[in-house]
Amino acid sequence: MKSTIIILIAVLIAGCATADTAKNNGSLASVEIITDRGEVRTAYRDGHTFFSAPIGCEYSIVVRNRTNRRIVAITTVDGLNVVDRSAGNWDGSGYVIDPYGKVEIKGFRRQDEFQFSERFTFNEARFSLAQRIGNVHNVGVIGVAVFEEYVPPPPQPVQYSAKGMSDDECARESASAPTAMKSRAGTEAGRTVNDPVRRVSFRRATDQPAEILAMFYDTERNLIAQGILPPPYDPPPSGFLSPFPQNYAKGAY
Repeated sequence: MKSTIIILIAVLIAGCATADTAKNNGSLASVEIITDRGEVRTAYRDGHTFFSAPIGCEYSIVVRNRTNRRIVAITTVDGLNVVDRSAGNWDGSGYVIDPYGKVEIKGFRRQDEFQFSERFTFNEARFSLAQRIGNVHNVGVIGVAVFEEYVPPPPQPVQYSAKGMSDDECARESASAPTAMKSRAGTEAGRTVNDPVRRVSFRRATDQPAEILAMFYDTERNLIAQGILPPPYDPPPSGFLSPFPQNYAKGAY
């Protein structure tokens, strides 16, 4: 069991009600992608979550703790740890979340005291931070590895002799992101914003994550080409005689 210095976010979420979102719920935590504008289409296939990435759109990753104990969320974008930009490794630093609390991760943290972030921005993969660093193999996936906090067991009564037991919780590995047909989407390290945090200690209950949540993204065009998203609705041609014109106007029969 590891005792690690972890980043704790200190800013509450505000004003996200009207944004477009994509969500993945787990048993311990949930992950939500919140964009500042642009339509986000979500699909679920073979147990995986996919969503469309509007190019040029800023977004945040919201992680919610669904338990009554603290957790730490080790978060990666395009295979990079969002705290220190290192290659994704669940032994790295992450965000500590209080019981039933939530954090908004706005971007890749800058290394100057970690008090600023460069906003997550969807762009073509060639403009992504992963491309700048030189590793584009995992462009198109957002992941959160969840660890529960270690709680010391209660002292055993002296009249009893108990055998110690340990449970290893295996992480659910996510499948690799599919190959896109056209120019792929990635995440750019965008404009710098003030994003203060502080450091805390967190002792993990296990060496492996209790849960892994992954969300795969690409342009809407690529997801349609792969058959993950259905094609957008095309209105009937001019002069078409429709038996249900109001339904056609709303994009459905």
